Amino acid sequence: MKNSVKYCILDAARIGVQIRKALEIAGESESLYTGNNRKNLADVAPYLLVCAEGSKAERWIIGNGYGNNWGIFLDTDEDFQAVCKHLRKLLIVENQDGERLFFRYYDPRVIRDFLPTCSSAQVEDFFGNITKIFVENPDKGNFLVFTHKGGVLEINEGELGNLIEDNPSDQPGEIIRNDCKEESTII
Repeated sequence: MKNSVKYCILDAARIGVQIRKALEIAGESESLYTGNNRKNLADVAPYLLVCAEGSKAERWIIGNGYGNNWGIFLDTDEDFQAVCKHLRKLLIVENQDGERLFFRYYDPRVIRDFLPTCSSAQVEDFFGNITKIFVENPDKGNFLVFTHKGGVLEINEGELGNLIEDNPSDQPGEIIRNDCKEESTII
């Protein structure tokens, strides 16, 4: 049985101009940045996309972006607005000096190293209602699947099916933007 992937966070700083194609193919999508950051940092922002299992968006992202650290996939039963709200809470962190910093948790290189260092409470806070996080694992040509039970992090290897292909032939879909109203908060 394949894993059900419902969302993807793509990093426009990594994907570059191809972010437009990804957003177009996905349909429902939204920048996780809000306010002035949404406009001023649009070219480097993280974007949440609906990315159902086996969808043309999933095939295109994996087929073109695997190994390039474009982003991560998420599995959750939450709706788009709830996922936006939760993910925005994770974007800004404070360092020891109280300086506010962007946290690029959606970069596969960051999350692969970050999650194993978290306490049980931090794992639960980070996941919220997310059940699985899929992160490319280019050393082995598969995905790392992060889950947790009661705050205990579990890491397994998994496949997202035979989805790695070049440029699926499906035509792009309509762009639909949702306005998630939640502002980023400091953790």
